[in-house]
Amino acid sequence: MDDKFFDARESENLLQSADSISKGEIRGIPYDSHYIGQHYLHCSVKEKVAQYSAYAFEDVTDMDNWYVVYEDGEMKVYRREIEDVDGIVLDPLRATHTVKGITARELANTFFHPDTRMEWENTLEAVEQLESLDDVTTVYRHLHKRVWPSQQRETIFCSNICVLTDVPKIENSIGGTYFVMNFSVDHPKAKIDPKLVRVKVNISLACQTYIDFAVTHQSIDEIKRADINCKLIYTAEVHPGGWAPAKVVRNIGKREITKFLKRIGTFSAEYVSNKPIDL
Repeated sequence: MDDKFFDARESENLLQSADSISKGEIRGIPYDSHYIGQHYLHCSVKEKVAQYSAYAFEDVTDMDNWYVVYEDGEMKVYRREIEDVDGIVLDPLRATHTVKGITARELANTFFHPDTRMEWENTLEAVEQLESLDDVTTVYRHLHKRVWPSQQRETIFCSNICVLTDVPKIENSIGGTYFVMNFSVDHPKAKIDPKLVRVKVNISLACQTYIDFAVTHQSIDEIKRADINCKLIYTAEVHPGGWAPAKVVRNIGKREITKFLKRIGTFSAEYVSNKPIDL
């Protein structure tokens, strides 16, 4: 689709490498080997971002085995049913949603940074930063609240945020396409605890900003929060770490993804409502 009314200078600024990233704030950075840094996970980060950014923008509406399990206004959740040889449910989930009054950069920033995570992610009991690999890549440990009667679970994962420069754009889009990739890793600070089940994940969030058609004739400086929207695409592949009844797992998965989308959307929009628009 056309990148209508996109200010070229703003685009150029968004895609320049930043000198630094301050707490609770990101700079628009192109995804390349220069800014990733040569930390020990940089190859894994590049591979995962390439794989799951392409996956996020695939159109599954006409694909076999994908079907809608939830739909409410702008939110639509798809599922593909997969079980391994042991009967463990490994269903991939993907969802699309639109949040009013927030930019892609702001929403991706909320998802990536841990500062406010406990305020919108109510499935967590604790968040621990295990290692900062560079300004846009961090390893975390999440301790999840126990869901009776199952064992308590934890997730050890690497999280990276970047700007995608070669993906389809939605109509009336402005700003960059922000992408967060979370994928499971092992880490020496996260020893195996026999009391916990370790969950394996591949989770991505792609965000794009677009403006209402009524204001497409205006300059970026004239656009107000009421005029902007964030289109997000969320994908999740989760190995729960053990067997549970398929019906229970699928019901929980559908319930939690919809709750997550509503929570992060509402929280993020309220959090930035009185702040300057950050494209």
